[in-house]
Amino acid sequence: MGRLWLFLLLAWLTQNPVLALAAVLLLSVGSYGYLTGRMFGIGQWIRDWQAMRTLNQTLAVASHDLRARAELGRLLVRRGRDAEAIPVLEPAVGQQPDLAGVQADFGLALLRSGRVEEGERHLEQALALDPRLRYGDPLLRWADAASGLGDSAKAIRLLERHRELHSSSVEGLYKLARACILTGDRARARAALDTALSVYRTSPRFKRRSERGWWLASHLLRWRIG
Repeated sequence: MGRLWLFLLLAWLTQNPVLALAAVLLLSVGSYGYLTGRMFGIGQWIRDWQAMRTLNQTLAVASHDLRARAELGRLLVRRGRDAEAIPVLEPAVGQQPDLAGVQADFGLALLRSGRVEEGERHLEQALALDPRLRYGDPLLRWADAASGLGDSAKAIRLLERHRELHSSSVEGLYKLARACILTGDRARARAALDTALSVYRTSPRFKRRSERGWWLASHLLRWRIG
């Protein structure tokens, strides 16, 4: 209803309903992007695309460049392009199996491509090399994959491990609550959501901006389950 009144006001002021509609749509998209934090991801997407283009050019003339392979593989995995990431990362894993980040990216790409056991083996190896790797982010992505495969119990175990490393992650707490709901443990889900909302309130501004979408999702889910 608010958007309707805004449209009528703008149409009256501009005497141009098409322009008024475009303005309302632009404001709606902008407010959604601000609330969820997605607006701030556009610049990162552009930077990633530029970096991947440069790295591909590097590997075209120097395929042995381990640093370029590791970085390109990481970006491909982050963008969900797992099938492309596997052949990029496989030689890097073979050359230097003691690089935790490369092991984690390779494992996640394998896992999300359906090679579950192989992927989990590489992820465990990565975490054995560096238990605090990326503040537990590989555990979070592993939990996402487990949830996607319908294994909520495994997702909960992984999210609890993630929580030990990164207790102030609103995303992690929200996903823990979702997994708990799927296993029927609503009390545990409520506790996780209450913690998520409390953590968000006390987080620094830069972190609130990046996790605003998860805060909003936590609010909505907490309201749904009562």
